[in-house]
Amino acid sequence: MLLTILLALMMMAGLFLMLLSQNGIDSPDVAYGCSMGGSVVLRMIADGKVQIKNAVLDGGITPYNAPWILTRWIALKGWVMMGVGKAGGIELLEKAFAYMSKHFPNTEYIEMEGLGHAGMATLRPDDFAQRIINLLN
Repeated sequence: MLLTILLALMMMAGLFLMLLSQNGIDSPDVAYGCSMGGSVVLRMIADGKVQIKNAVLDGGITPYNAPWILTRWIALKGWVMMGVGKAGGIELLEKAFAYMSKHFPNTEYIEMEGLGHAGMATLRPDDFAQRIINLLN
């Protein structure tokens, strides 16, 4: 099942890259990925076939390059850390997302009060739109 999910993510990333290419877009200003869509955006960045200037991951997940049993352990640890992070604040969540900081050193973590997993675009669309516009300026 995990292999199926990974293949689907790679196919979606490939499809988006193809659509960008067909429309003459080789360097989009921003890419938004919500939840598992964040993995698609990360896959596109990792493939290096397109230069994405800004990536917004709203509750996005990060890939793991490890054996299946270890990925399950990491996922469980991540789930626990997210719960603890709600009590521990942004600093604790940054530690939980060490992968992002290591591979994407310009990562900025923004805490959104009162929002759960991937809630920015659906629960605060005006704030979401303004933040995207600010990235473009």
